[in-house]
Amino acid sequence: SSVTFSPLGDLVLTSSSDCTGRLWDVRTGECLKVMSHHREPSTKAVFSPAGEHILLMSEDTSASLWPASSAAAFENPLQKFEGHSHH
Repeated sequence: SSVTFSPLGDLVLTSSSDCTGRLWDVRTGECLKVMSHHREPSTKAVFSPAGEHILLMSEDTSASLWPASSAAAFENPLQKFEGHSHH
């Protein structure tokens, strides 16, 4: 599991053992987006440097790329990468 703030500090990104990543509004505490596309627990979630994308990594050795905008209603990631290392 991991927790990270967006570059502007207005959003929080979490990864969890329930195989999801969640995007939260810091001000309201509202969950804006749930990203679930992994078969194993999500180990880490990070924002791209400018904050426009989210990379969610999992114990299933995959990583998925998502838009960070809460307005973007994606059921599937923009891109999925297979075979990353846990180290």
